[in-house]
Amino acid sequence: MRRTFAFTLASVLVLGMVCIPIHFIEGAVVQSEDPLPTVCIRPENITLREGETFSVSIIIANIPADPGMIGVQFKMSWDPTVLKALNMTEVMFHLVTPPSEWFNIWGIKNVVDNSVGYVFYAYVWVDPYRAINEGYAPISGNYTLATVTLQALSQGSTTLHFYEVAVGDENGRAVIVSADMLSDYTPLFSSIIIDGHVKAWNLKEDINVDGVVDLFDATLLGVHFGLNAGEPDWDAKVDINGDGTIDIFDMIAVAQKFGESI
Repeated sequence: MRRTFAFTLASVLVLGMVCIPIHFIEGAVVQSEDPLPTVCIRPENITLREGETFSVSIIIANIPADPGMIGVQFKMSWDPTVLKALNMTEVMFHLVTPPSEWFNIWGIKNVVDNSVGYVFYAYVWVDPYRAINEGYAPISGNYTLATVTLQALSQGSTTLHFYEVAVGDENGRAVIVSADMLSDYTPLFSSIIIDGHVKAWNLKEDINVDGVVDLFDATLLGVHFGLNAGEPDWDAKVDINGDGTIDIFDMIAVAQKFGESI
């Protein structure tokens, strides 16, 4: 039996694992036209060095005004041996809700779990009808739901994978859900859910951090060749051996690793 979607504490604890783009949902009540409601990560593809930190924005886009959304949840996972999350900051509800009404924001879940490697976001208004009457609900269009700051722990690659994604309206209906929740909820709209991808490595010869030691890294060496620390245009990333001078020894280091990639 299919269930309507109500944003209660019980409803945000449904378990699921697989999240794939949804273009057509068999048996669902599909009312959408392109562009489809979408949940995605920006930037979608990230390459960085081991130890560096970065932030991603969790975007929700093309949510129709009829019916709009009252509550949103998502989980995003990664390989905890490659990344760890430093924090997750809620954005959308605090943006659309006047500061004088922030007491009406219910953060059901704002969880960062690095032992497993995931974040859990679930937000709704304490009193949705107050939010509607005050004019800041329901929400439609395009928004940043949250920002997540992570750090690369070790060399490797991982997917920033969405699952248990759901948007609910004021009548307790599922506006969109991810594929892993289709056995429990019939969404009003089909949707697209796009994962992110991260590559981390410790090869300092990849100066421009694009995942490969190539001509572009050698070009950066040539542009900075002869510079010393503290001089104009100095860039410590180009000083491969860290001796304070960009010279032939740095060029040799790049040449030895030329062609390597993650």
